[in-house]
Amino acid sequence: MICHDDTSSFRALLIAAATAAQADDAELCRLGATPLDERVAACERLLDTAEDRVSALVSVGRAYEANQAYEQALGWYDQALALAPESETALGRRSVTYGHLERWDAAEADLRRLIGVRPDSTWGHYRLGFVLSQSGRNEEAVEALERSVSLGPNYFFAWELLGRVQEELGNPEAAGWAYREAARDDPFYAYGHLRAFRTFRDAGLLEEAAYHARIIYTLDPNETILESWLHEYAASFEQHDLPPLHWSPPPENREIRYFAIRAHVDDRDEMEAAIGDLIGWFTGTSRPRPFAAALVRVSQTVVDDQNLFPDAVIEDELVQMEDNGRPAPRYRGLFPFAALPFGPDGPLVEPRFDTGAPSDAWPLVAGNHAEGSGRFVVDCSLGRGFQYSVLGCVPGVDLAELGEFAFNIDVSSELIHVPLGLFQTYRVDIDMEARATILGVTNELPYQAIFWIDPGLNTWIARRLTVGDEYVYNLAMDVIEPD
Repeated sequence: MICHDDTSSFRALLIAAATAAQADDAELCRLGATPLDERVAACERLLDTAEDRVSALVSVGRAYEANQAYEQALGWYDQALALAPESETALGRRSVTYGHLERWDAAEADLRRLIGVRPDSTWGHYRLGFVLSQSGRNEEAVEALERSVSLGPNYFFAWELLGRVQEELGNPEAAGWAYREAARDDPFYAYGHLRAFRTFRDAGLLEEAAYHARIIYTLDPNETILESWLHEYAASFEQHDLPPLHWSPPPENREIRYFAIRAHVDDRDEMEAAIGDLIGWFTGTSRPRPFAAALVRVSQTVVDDQNLFPDAVIEDELVQMEDNGRPAPRYRGLFPFAALPFGPDGPLVEPRFDTGAPSDAWPLVAGNHAEGSGRFVVDCSLGRGFQYSVLGCVPGVDLAELGEFAFNIDVSSELIHVPLGLFQTYRVDIDMEARATILGVTNELPYQAIFWIDPGLNTWIARRLTVGDEYVYNLAMDVIEPD
């Protein structure tokens, strides 16, 4: 005989086993990789205990739909709609299934019912546009798709389909602008940029076409057809002498969106020349394929009359790039001679110049050169404690020296492509050899960079940095001026 306590325990074990089985069935029902028979069986078992029977019926239908068993899927969607005639999910899935069967009238009817239930459905209007385009009713499809993107301005698929429909209607300019919006939603999708390039070119909007051609070539330097097109386009650009560029801080709150690319260094000399050509003229013979890319939005905060704080945000992640607090200041927005080795609350390592100074290269004029040398020092009067003592600030020491550096700066002019446009720029090549000794360990601190500075923007529109075994290069895409 089972006592009361044993009965309770047994019941609890049954409930736990049933719950675990339901969780397993839910997983099998959800996974598209589950074989059809197993997935359908798991979905059907869930019907017996489902709190939301309509959703459970739709799940069985989706199992059949995922395995291209469209007629069987329709039967389950019919059952769901018999219980809930206004179910958005069931109407949407049945419409898609009708589309697979090319029953466009039935698919359209379900979508119009769905939109009647939910007029602000971005997906519903998009899908209606697709069905109408498949039925050869492109003018009506444009209306539906424009409604979709007005409800969801960042809906990639609606913009892309709108571009394709406009192409079929013989409207390359309208198609180009639709593809432009799709490319903003997925900036690393080279084929989307290729569609925008082609349609803008056909519409005679060559600068708009060049914008996308430059991005495509940046993403895939093997696009030799676009390389040739860009050369022909650049041949019509009249080169001119640049006026001397004097330093002044950028406008407050101005942001520039940069295409940030990293590429491996395989053979340093060959790759350096190739990437230099890539940024300068897109004529590299060794083709580095980027392995990482992001959109970075950069603004600059004025520290003093020489230095700026960069504020950089990765757009697709919306996080600060610097996760250890305030970055070190950049000399004239370019390179960090000063450093914050222990974060924003630590001591500032400053350069003291013995010969020459970076300002000797300004105002920028092709042919200018600056060189010099100096020492990295820590002003011990600014603080004490462990972080300072590590850097040599011990009793009796007012100014601790960490090491020495030597630098070279060369200025030339160069016509370059970036997504933002074709620019006559000042090219500033910076090379620094430095070393710092901390706790008896000497570290080499090489720094190599090239900045292409546009006099009109008074800042760099492209740069290349050598960072360990990688090249990092940034190309300007858009300028966001303050209101």
